[in-house]
Amino acid sequence: MTGNEPPPSDPSSSAPASEPICQLILSAAEDGTLLQHLSTVGFDVIEPASEALAELHNTGDLDILSSLRHGELSADGPHVFHKIAELFRRTLPLIDCDVSDALAAVNAVNRRLTDAGAAATAHQALHGWLDKQESRPKQALSLVLRDNPLDDAVLRVVLIAGGRMEPDEFTTQAVMLSLDPSPATREAALFALGRIVPLDNDTLVARALQRLEQAVTTSASESETQAAVESALSLLERAPDRLASSIEPIIAAAGTKPSPSVRNALALGLLRHHAILSIHMIDAIFSALGHADLTELDTIANIDMALYQWDIDADRDRIYALIQSLLTLRDNPLSMSHLDNFRHKLGEAEGQLLGWYVFSLLSSGDDRLCEAAAELLPYKEARPGIDIDLSATAPHTAWVPYLARKVLAYCLFKRECAAGLLLSCLRAVSDEHRDELEGDIFDSFLINYLHAIEFFETALDVGDPAKHSVDRLARR
Repeated sequence: MTGNEPPPSDPSSSAPASEPICQLILSAAEDGTLLQHLSTVGFDVIEPASEALAELHNTGDLDILSSLRHGELSADGPHVFHKIAELFRRTLPLIDCDVSDALAAVNAVNRRLTDAGAAATAHQALHGWLDKQESRPKQALSLVLRDNPLDDAVLRVVLIAGGRMEPDEFTTQAVMLSLDPSPATREAALFALGRIVPLDNDTLVARALQRLEQAVTTSASESETQAAVESALSLLERAPDRLASSIEPIIAAAGTKPSPSVRNALALGLLRHHAILSIHMIDAIFSALGHADLTELDTIANIDMALYQWDIDADRDRIYALIQSLLTLRDNPLSMSHLDNFRHKLGEAEGQLLGWYVFSLLSSGDDRLCEAAAELLPYKEARPGIDIDLSATAPHTAWVPYLARKVLAYCLFKRECAAGLLLSCLRAVSDEHRDELEGDIFDSFLINYLHAIEFFETALDVGDPAKHSVDRLARR
């Protein structure tokens, strides 16, 4: 084009009839602008456009796979190629072609989408294409293993597709490939094993479990261990009641691995499979996740989402132990701000539960945990019932003034919540330490906030054991 010529017709503006779309596609192909043209296809005509591309390819009028391999869009950036990739995902399963041509096209699209952060689209296209004919996975596996320079994810796709059609044969292949000299091949085979092993073949299930456990306990490769953990959790999801006791040793062994990638696999497993994990698995996973630091942002995000799904009341001791570990790591510890979903859930819970977590953090005496306690409190927001029975948190009433001083030191600016916490202390303090506590509250809290006594008065219950102290503070 000279730059003065009008742009080519936009297929998104055409009627979704097959013939007009085919003509527009052929015209763009003749102009050498096919991929640029397809990148403008509207979402409302992606389906008919995909059918038209497949029809033209199958009749020999257009080689769309060649166009994808030789690519005219390299200078237009990954955002443009995402539209092409979506068309490819829908078109490839409709195309009749050799295995080598399909794999080469997937390789070309995958290479671009890896840079664009969405390579799974190409793998979905391959999944759909392999599923169309029973012979394709076996042919693809032979080609991939022989001489195709594809990434291990393609081998995963081939094994899983073949496992759906011929589970015994492909599971046997995956077990053998899990011992292959190539690390990428071993990783792909381990990943597929738990997803394809036929549950009605006890011998193959036992072989798969053995290989997964061996990979976790003996492999020096983080990626292989991660693949084995993900595979074991997938197998557990398929038969939780039957296989839980066999998978427990695998998860327990994984929990001892000081590996960020393995921790991420465990965090993802906790998020996705928490309902079917045994207590021993949960203990192993929580123990491992307590070592995740700020360099492991994906793992932290998965932990945060898992905690949002968890029963943070019934399992409060386990949750607190995990949070305590994460916030007090020697290197790159978290802050409470990295657990936004957990904070949100706790913020919606009863004030008594929030109070328990706050007092537990304050009673640690660790500056980082005390600061985290203050972060849990909503700013300038009164919480009804933000008090707890301190007999569980402070084993002796002599601890109550200590906790109150922590509230005054770290939570002072969250004044309404601080008043609720201090009221808890006034209810629990012994007569021996009551004068001391009242003096601290007056000097550090009521002096700073002239109307703060109203926070106490409005929060009092009928027959409240703190009423006498509140009355005395009001008269000062």
